[in-house]
Formats: sequence, C-alpha cells, structure tokens
Amino acid sequence: MKTVYIIVFYLLANPTSSLSTQFMGEDVISFGGPSQDQDTTAFNVTSNGTELNLTGNTWKAINYSYSITPNTYLKFDFKSTGQEGEVHGVQLSQYGSASDYSTRLWQVFGTQAFGIQDENNYTGSSWKTYTIHVGATTVGVVNYLGFLSDQDGAGVSPNVSYKNVQLIELSSSINGTPNPCIINTSATTCSSTITWSSNISGTELYWVDNLTNTRSLFSTNPSGTQVFSGVTSAPGIKFQLELDGNIINSTNINGEYSSIPPETPVTYGPINTIEELPPKFNWQLETYATSYTIEIVDINANNTTIINESINGQVSNYRPNYFFDINKSYKWRLSATNSAGSSLPSQYSYFNYGSSIKLSTNNGTTDQNAITDILSKLNTTFLGTLTLESGTFDVTKIDLSNYNNVIFKGQNDNSSVLEQDACNGSSCSTNPIVLIRFSSNVNVQYLNLISDGSVGGGSNSVGIWVRDSDFINIDNLSISNIYKGGAAIQNSNNITFTNSNIFDTGYKPRANASIWIYKSTFVDISNNDFIGGGNGPGGDGSIDFHNSFDITVDNNNVDSAGASPFYIVNTKRVSITNNNISDCATNVAFDIVGASEDVTATDNIIKDCIAAAGYLTPGICSSGNQPPYTYPTNPKKITIMNNVFENFGEQTNRICVDGSFPKGMLVNQDMVEGSLGDASFDFIVTGNSLIDANGNPITANQWCYWDRVIPTCETKKRKR
Repeated sequence: MKTVYIIVFYLLANPTSSLSTQFMGEDVISFGGPSQDQDTTAFNVTSNGTELNLTGNTWKAINYSYSITPNTYLKFDFKSTGQEGEVHGVQLSQYGSASDYSTRLWQVFGTQAFGIQDENNYTGSSWKTYTIHVGATTVGVVNYLGFLSDQDGAGVSPNVSYKNVQLIELSSSINGTPNPCIINTSATTCSSTITWSSNISGTELYWVDNLTNTRSLFSTNPSGTQVFSGVTSAPGIKFQLELDGNIINSTNINGEYSSIPPETPVTYGPINTIEELPPKFNWQLETYATSYTIEIVDINANNTTIINESINGQVSNYRPNYFFDINKSYKWRLSATNSAGSSLPSQYSYFNYGSSIKLSTNNGTTDQNAITDILSKLNTTFLGTLTLESGTFDVTKIDLSNYNNVIFKGQNDNSSVLEQDACNGSSCSTNPIVLIRFSSNVNVQYLNLISDGSVGGGSNSVGIWVRDSDFINIDNLSISNIYKGGAAIQNSNNITFTNSNIFDTGYKPRANASIWIYKSTFVDISNNDFIGGGNGPGGDGSIDFHNSFDITVDNNNVDSAGASPFYIVNTKRVSITNNNISDCATNVAFDIVGASEDVTATDNIIKDCIAAAGYLTPGICSSGNQPPYTYPTNPKKITIMNNVFENFGEQTNRICVDGSFPKGMLVNQDMVEGSLGDASFDFIVTGNSLIDANGNPITANQWCYWDRVIPTCETKKRKR
C-alpha cells in the first residue's frame, strides 16, 4: 500500500486528469496518483454509462458534489468476477485526496485492511447491494467519489464492478393509532394500527416487548400499514425501523385499562339528502372506546327503531345489512363503550333519499342477487338515477318492469358486471339478465352483461329484453356469451341501442345472434360492434327485423356472423347505412323476405362472406314460401345502392330478395368478385343501370340470377 502523502500530492496537482469515458454522466478521472492508479486504462464503462468496471491495480474517481449530514446513506452495488485484490471499496473525498480514508473510505472486499471495515464482507461473484450510513462517521462537503481496485503485488488479477451509486438522505416515520389503545377488563392486550415509511429499500420493521426485551420481525417492507393486536400495558411495545441492523426510527405504544367511560363520539354522516343505498355510517374514533352502539330510526313509522346494533373494536364506519325505503326519512345516533361504561349518545343526524341512488352491496361485498334485493325495496314510481358500483354480481334477472323515468347504470369503465348462470346443475335460466317491460323513459348504461352460454338455456335467455315499453335508451353495454342472443326488442316504440358491444351470442338453434326486433317501431341501432354471433344451426342473423316499422341501422361493425348480418322479414321503412360487415359465414348479406317494403341499404361495406359448400341450394331465398315460414307477399320498394361487395365465395349470396324483384332499384354497386358458383344468386351493374347478359337494361318486371359468370334475367318469375 502506497503512503497517503504521495496520493495527496498527486491529486492536488492533477485533480481533473480525465478520460473520455463517462460514468454516471461524469468523466472518469485518475485517483490516488501514479503509484496507485498504475493500470490507468484498465477500466471501461458499460450499460449506458451506469456501470464502472476496474481491472488490475486501478483507482478511479468522478466529480460528485454533496453535503453529507448525519442522515446521509451511501448506496451502491458491487461485484467481483476476478481474483480478490488487496483493497476494493468506495471513498468520499473533499479535495480529491485519499488522506481521509480512515473516516471516508469503506472497504467491501480485499486481503488488506484499509479504511472502515464495517462492510468488508463480500463473498462470491454476484452483485451485492451495500447501504452504508456514511453520516455516522463523517459530515461535510465532498466533491469526489473514488472507486478502488488495489493490487500492488504480481500474480493476482482483480476484476470488480460498481453500479447504482447514490448518496441518499434518509426519511422515515413510524406511529401507531390509537396510542394508547384500550384493553378490555377481560383481556390483556389491545390493537393498534401501525403505519411506517422509509425511502431506503432494505428497511425492516421490528417490534420489541419492552418487558422481556424480546425482538421480533414485523415486516420486511420499507413502508406499510398493518394492525398489531398484541399491545400490552406499560412498558408496552416498541416498534423500530432498522436498516442494516441499525435503528433509524422507533415509537412506543402502550395499552391502558380505562377507568372512565369514553366521550360521546362525533358523527359525520349520512346526513341530509344522500345517494348510497344502503348508506355507510361514519364517525370519528373515540380514543378510549372498545365498541360502539348505533341506533337507526324510521321517522315515518312513528319513530320506530329499525337497527340497534353493537359494533366491536376501534372501527369508524358501518354499513348495515338493511335496505332502506327511499321514500322515507331516517335519523341515527351513536354511543361509545368500554369496560368502565358507555358515553352519552350523539345528537341525532337526519337523512333521506333524493333523485339519485347509488346501489351498494352490503359491506362492499358482491352478495348474490344483491341488486335484485335492492330493487325489490324501491318504489316503482321512483324518478331518478340508480348507479351500480364496480364488481361482479351473480344475478338471475334484474327486473326493471313498470319503472318510469329511471336511469340504471354502472361505472363508466364497464366494471359493473351482471353475471348469469344459464345452467346451474340441472336447472337452466330462462330469464333475460335485464328485463324492461311496461316501462317508459328508462335508460340502461355502462353495464357488462355475461352468461355462461350453456346449451339448454331457456328461450328467453338474452342479455337485455325490452317488451311493451316506450322511449327506452340502451347505451354503452357489453353483452357476451348469451345462449340465445344479445338483445330483444318486442312490441316497443322509440328505442335506441347505441355504443354497445355484443359478441359470442346466439348458440341456440334458430337463435338471433345480436339483436332481434319484433313488432316494434322507431328503433335506432347505431355505433355498435356485433361480433361472432348466430353460430347455432339455422341462426337468423346478427340483426333481425320482424314485422316492424321505421328502423335505422347506422355505422355498426358486424363481424363473424354465423348467419345473415341483416335478416328483414315483413318490415317496412328500414334504413341500413354506413355499416362495415365482414366474415358472415352461412347466408347472405341482405336477406329481405315477406312483405318488407321501403328497405334502403346504402354506403355499406360487405366483404369476406363465404358460406360452407352445399349450405345454400338454388331458390332457397327466391321462394315466397320458405319453410318453416310462409310469406304470401313479396318485398317491394327495395333500394340497394352505393355499397361495396367484396370476396363473396361459392354458395354465398350477396343479396337475397324473396320472390321477384319488381319496383326496386339496385344501383352503383361495387362488386369485387370472389369465387362464384351455380348456387349463388346476384345482381350486377355498370354505372347506374342494371344490365342482363346481353348488355340490355333490365326492365321493372324482370328477375335476375347469377349463373357462374353470366347474369341471366327473365321477364317472368322463375320457378325453383
């Protein structure tokens, strides 16, 4: 080991002798003079300047200005992959001198003792993290960090690395609440909530029994909150934060036997007009209380006490297993108790419900049918908003029948889930998840409706069913895995279904995939995603219209439908615009049958509809009598224009209009050919006119079909 005086002389003369490589954003400079830094170039910096590697007899430093206080810690990672040299460690220096090694150099590895030895314990060849309380041995300004790989003798080849080097000011805290805690007469301990924090990893929390001086580990987390139930009377329990075996912070917590009753607790709420159903009752903790008694009174029932319950422990809130009548008014008060007696009760707080209700399950749990239980307590003449909190609720059916002017909604992120077991053992649900019947002005929003989709689900097992209702708005729903279908609208008027997702529905034979509309008027279906529906045998289609009027279908995405994307039966005044339709697997894009009239399909994109071979037979869509249904009247006033049909495969129809095609317009279609066969029926146009195989315009009473590559048109209906 070279003398300190030589080191001092060299660094004062050459404090900024630098190399081009930077470590921690600073130039690496020579440290210790030529007699120590003998292998001047035997180093490199890797990992984008965050790791310094030294070999041989190499002493290096970087500029690093810092004012060390009694709370300063030095933290770094060290690794040796070569032979053990004489001295390896880190030094803090004010003037670029190693002369103060006795109080500012911490050796972690090496065969010779040099500097402070408290951390000289490295073994192996892996990274080890060191956290050193440097403020315990030195304070003041430093301007350099030195890194040592000292080996004066020959025959030994050290190779060491340093990374993640930093000086940190320790910040820590610890406390217990309550302190003191109250010990019941029949007990020997009480509970306190311990809260602690430290900004340095590796900090651990211990508790010490002051009577026996035994020490036990409480937590290895540097920060946290945890209840300790073993607090004893004086001298009590000490909690202490330790870092590398050193105590950095502590607090003492005692238990006391109270000889006087607690004070009257301060209550916070509910008070005045509230939303939460059932409500959560909140109060300030009373120091000497071991339990609380809550009294809740129904004012409208001659001031009848409906709840009088004792709540044990130091708790500050309570949600009762009781669903309040939103048409009534209530009052409540609270008293505190310990082994010496009870306080006087608090003053009554009064509360009632307004026009907005938040549906909350008991104590924050998702009890089965909790929503149904709550709804059963509501008066169906209630006017307002019912909001469901986040969580998954197992339900049989949410019945919103006979409600008017109600908004029933979940959280905006669709985290409010209504889940129905379609088949539980041998019993299968025949209920929709949400039923709206004989209702008006009902909004259902932001709900996630899920079923297990089991085979055997009842004929009514859909996500949401609107029946015999008016002015219903369904918005931002997610509906999935329903056995029969996503939604049904029946005998209803002025219905909007928007901004929703329906996917993987309609497994039942002849089931509608996404939405089924029957005997309804003024229905708007816009801005939805319908994905993967109608996979049951003979599935009707993604969107089915039956015996309805004034239907708008705009700007939807229909993907992977197991049947026709649009199946229109005996329906009038239908507008289908700006939809994207793809991957319909077993039928035609527009299937228009029966007495349908004034059907307009414009500006849609329909592509990749490739039916299974043999699924369609000639004439299946061109007959007025399609088993098992009989439609005595043919469609008329059909306008299909400005659409794109792309990649339709063999056995697949692009457009199927039941019967002949009189009085209709089919213009400006962009037909992008796929594989076509004998069983495919189509219409082809050039510009704005429909032409036959000979290039002649098709007259009003002509009927056309596609036979391989030539369109054939006849003046009489062709029998099939």
